[in-house]
Amino acid sequence: MVLFLVTCHKRHPTLVDKTDLELDKATLKRQEDINALPYEAQEYIFNHIDIMILDFKNKKTYSHK
Repeated sequence: MVLFLVTCHKRHPTLVDKTDLELDKATLKRQEDINALPYEAQEYIFNHIDIMILDFKNKKTYSHK
């Protein structure tokens, strides 16, 4: 299955790339719910997701296990 990644900048969808990533129903529903929000709310949510992803990557990189 090939999905097309789309980014929305100021409510204008733009094709970014294609991927073989498969989304489960819960993840897809979350994305749809976020897309239904105002742009500022979407930006707020995605900024927080980016921060959490960076935090997890940093913990993995700097852990001594």
